[in-house]
Amino acid sequence: MNPLNKRILFIILAFLFLVAAAFTYSSFIKPAYTAIDTLRSELFTKRELLVKYQGSTDQLKTMVQAGQDINQVRDIASRVLPTSIDVSQVAAQLSGFARLNRVTILETASQVQPARTPLYKALQGVGVVDTTVKAQGGYNDIKLMFGQLESNLLVLDPNKIHIERNTTEGGDPQKLNVSFVVTSYYQLP
Repeated sequence: MNPLNKRILFIILAFLFLVAAAFTYSSFIKPAYTAIDTLRSELFTKRELLVKYQGSTDQLKTMVQAGQDINQVRDIASRVLPTSIDVSQVAAQLSGFARLNRVTILETASQVQPARTPLYKALQGVGVVDTTVKAQGGYNDIKLMFGQLESNLLVLDPNKIHIERNTTEGGDPQKLNVSFVVTSYYQLP
């Protein structure tokens, strides 16, 4: 075999090896790398979830150990739940959230419900005040107001929500009429 044919044969073999390497990379290595990347992200997520779960479990354990004293439990509950009926505070918070989110409150009415039995023996009982609210505003504004009500420190639970378009003559069709009940809680003496 002459040297020119040998060189051409080696060039062809080198090109075939290059094509085989590219085929092997695209067929085996790249999919395996994608699978490894997916598994690593799942492992990282599960590890983070485990760390958060262990942290919250440790916090719960310390709270349970610290909460063995009835006076401590009452003190913690009094920070979250008021110790008397304060309808004006509920109305003021509703008014503040509405004003903050450009929602107009048209009407409010409050009603004190019968006492509920408490979850913990350290608490005497829990009273409930239902405040019926009729308001008007844009969809996003009402949505933001509900989000703020749900995360409020006074434990305000919006429920029985009814939303309809503004059908009053001369009214803004972009505004919605919404009626809902906000439940707030307080401790019984």
